[in-house]
Amino acid sequence: MEVVKVLEAGEALNAKEVLDEQDHDAKRDLVDNILEADSRNRNEEAERVACNGKREYWVNLAKAFLFVIEDDMFFCSLYEEDPGTSTELPSAEYTDPQLLKRAQEHWGTYKKMKLRTNYFRIARPSGIVYHYDVQIDLIRKPSSAAEPRGLSTRVKRLVIEALQKTKFRPYSLAFDGEKNIYTSRELPSNECECIVQIDKGGPDFSVTLKLASSVDMDKLKTSFNQDVHQKHIQALDVIIRHAARPGHEVVGHCFFKNPQAEPLELGTFAELWSGYYPSFRPCEKSLMLNIDFSAMPFYNSRSLLDFATKCREGDEITLWDTRLLTEALEGLQVYTTHLGHKRFYRVVKVGENNAADQKLKGQESATNGQEMENSEEMAKKSHENGKGEEMSVVEYFAKKYGIEIEPRLPCILCKGKEEPYLPLDECHVPAQPCKSKLTKKMTEDMLTLTALYPERRFEFIGHTAKDFFSRAQTDLDKFRLKFFEKMVEVDARILSPPSIRFPGRRSKTLQPDNGAWYPPRGSLKSCPDFKTTFVVLAVNCEIGEQELIHAVRELRNTGADLGLRLSCDERTDIKYVCAYGLNVSELTATFGELGAVQKPDDKTHDRKFVLVVLGNSSLYATVKAVAEINNGVMTQCVQEEKLKSVKGRGLWKNICLKLNAKLGRCNNITHKVETTLVFEDAIFIGIDVNHPAPGENHKPSIAACVASMDKNAFRYRARVSVQMDQGEAVARKEVVTELQDMVFNHLSFYCEHRRRPQRIIVYRDGVGEGQFKEVQAKEVDAIKKACKRISPKYDPPVTFIIVQKRHHTRFLPIFDEQPVNVNVPPGTTVENVITHPGHLNFFLCSHQGLIGTSRPAHYHVLCKESAHTLQQLQHLTFDLCHLVARCTRSVSIPSPVYYAHLAAFRAKNHIQGSGLSREAHLEDYKVAVKVHDNIVDEMYFV
Repeated sequence: MEVVKVLEAGEALNAKEVLDEQDHDAKRDLVDNILEADSRNRNEEAERVACNGKREYWVNLAKAFLFVIEDDMFFCSLYEEDPGTSTELPSAEYTDPQLLKRAQEHWGTYKKMKLRTNYFRIARPSGIVYHYDVQIDLIRKPSSAAEPRGLSTRVKRLVIEALQKTKFRPYSLAFDGEKNIYTSRELPSNECECIVQIDKGGPDFSVTLKLASSVDMDKLKTSFNQDVHQKHIQALDVIIRHAARPGHEVVGHCFFKNPQAEPLELGTFAELWSGYYPSFRPCEKSLMLNIDFSAMPFYNSRSLLDFATKCREGDEITLWDTRLLTEALEGLQVYTTHLGHKRFYRVVKVGENNAADQKLKGQESATNGQEMENSEEMAKKSHENGKGEEMSVVEYFAKKYGIEIEPRLPCILCKGKEEPYLPLDECHVPAQPCKSKLTKKMTEDMLTLTALYPERRFEFIGHTAKDFFSRAQTDLDKFRLKFFEKMVEVDARILSPPSIRFPGRRSKTLQPDNGAWYPPRGSLKSCPDFKTTFVVLAVNCEIGEQELIHAVRELRNTGADLGLRLSCDERTDIKYVCAYGLNVSELTATFGELGAVQKPDDKTHDRKFVLVVLGNSSLYATVKAVAEINNGVMTQCVQEEKLKSVKGRGLWKNICLKLNAKLGRCNNITHKVETTLVFEDAIFIGIDVNHPAPGENHKPSIAACVASMDKNAFRYRARVSVQMDQGEAVARKEVVTELQDMVFNHLSFYCEHRRRPQRIIVYRDGVGEGQFKEVQAKEVDAIKKACKRISPKYDPPVTFIIVQKRHHTRFLPIFDEQPVNVNVPPGTTVENVITHPGHLNFFLCSHQGLIGTSRPAHYHVLCKESAHTLQQLQHLTFDLCHLVARCTRSVSIPSPVYYAHLAAFRAKNHIQGSGLSREAHLEDYKVAVKVHDNIVDEMYFV
């Protein structure tokens, strides 16, 4: 018998092994019968039970281990070694040089909970699926002088649909919209070329198919490992998404349906569409289908004139609106109908002239005629009719098409080599995803509408899955795919939270209630106690001086209650500053004066900071850049709007918590027997990479590395770097290129103040599964090299954990009487059934979801050189989620990676506030993110 993986330690008992039995429920019943018999009398052999299967025999197995048998999902406990069976097991510390193999410990005395997941089982597929590379080209006439251009995904899909109807009717084709096709049967030839027309009499397209590989689905029955499942997942994802497309708008990997009956309005020109995200996931024993709820704002279908009017919230469009209209319409897809069919365009900008003044000279008229009619002959005729004279857009449409255009409206310039100008009132907006920035009101409405509690979310997923399976089953049958409509259920453990202690009240210990606690009076008091002086800077504010004085007193009083001594002279320390556009000279001068007295007093240890009240949030990046980069001033920003509407002391309490951390002090510590020793001699490192937004390729990726500096893992320092290549931004390069230098910097600082850490525990954010091996190999190696730079003999064990939040796994707790709107409790841990088969990993929901459905974090342990067990790592991770300075509740990810994200985002603010141009180079960006020496070792990023 081949033992595949060690699952968990368990009680010793006799069991029977049954292989090749397809009825999983029968296997579970068998195990239940054996367990029941064993509980009645452990000294008696469990009664032999007959099962319908290919093989039956007894297996006595090694004491205190529970194994997973290769066949399906049959768990078998073991008692003593069978002479014919190898029981040589990997230890709990076994490490694969490529990826760690799964090893779990006994669950112990934990509270357990049954959870429903948004996963669906798939009957193991069989047969061979054939993968073809496809090339689609428009066949142009020999006389055409136009340069070939790429075809849109929409056109490619239409071409493949026509191909299947005309050339490959007996075959099932699943197309990914770009270059890959999967078929259920092998095509007649390994390479073939076909000529296809979308519409009769339309242009010809050349389609070339070339066999790339064959995917043997039967391998999933006998071998399920990292190498096998990747190409299987790719094939199955394309097949299922192809089957899901009909009747849906596809955005990325999500499918949305037009809510024509009951649209959910977002503002005056957009509506919310609901949809779903399907994907195959590799799980412990097989692939499963993960389906999740998704929502996106869409522009509803209407005329472009109506759209422009609504998005400007006005009654009339004038030439003065062209700049604002360009911001609203840039990138928008539009279409025209004056040719008798829909012709689609992409808006570049709104023209500066109206339709009466926008001139089209001879060849330009011909060019526009060519673009509009997509016909060489019509272009030639248009040119002959034009005879080279100037013609306005109004005149052209009246002469050419007999259409009367509103002369006062602007034209839109559309994308394309010919750069056609189209009249605004002849264009229409199809339903499409909303890509422009939503207004504040639209964002609030969307968050309200999409925050589905677990019961509603899972109800939507269940209905969606049932509808999809029934609607697409005909297509799925051709690829021999069948799904089970029942959602997969798993067993979860609930970790106990750590006790919360406070530096100012060492005798006071609190136990979190649903992940939250309230700090007692004096909890922030430090030893030695020092005073903190602050200045109030009102930037572009309309708030009155008396309101600011009241705010200062509220902050002082709240700080006093918590044990934070704050001092501000209301007569001299409140200042008003103006900063509009790029004119920030007054702001820079003010911070320059404050920076000269920023450093702590060596004798009294008094600290200083600036409370900045912002008239609008757009100044945030500028303030942070001027204060933290240029002058080394610690700041705490608050919006004027929040200051005016503040009720109670909640805002001031949160500000005091952040200030206490920024000033180098500790808010709270955690205490748990299981993790106390780990905290004392370990350094915790968090790593994150912040990538530029789409369309900002000239900007760099920003890597941040933070490290803990005290035995309680509360205080951190950060280092950031920009990742560029020869002056150009490295597009989404995930590996941190300067990690060795950053880790060496942290270790050197740490060793100056404390002894060398005995172990290094790294939490890494933002890595996709396809990048695991590269990130692990390069970044773990960089950390090792940084240690060797400290000392050639310094080689602490490294634990490297990937933290994923961008996934679609959700949980619904199962109760006998289901309560309303209940999320899983903090500490919910899942480490079975739906976890990845290739390495040690688990799901942990460490926070209390107050709105919507909680998203657990998915932790992948890629390197584990220390003696920590999986349980210890889970407890350690859960504890770190209680150590974020910003709040008094557990958060969704551990503090090291939480702070790394904040540090990377703050560096992004520094670049934005520095005013660098698109032509900036690597050295410019390095200067823009270099934090002033006064505060570089403090938690300025909190």
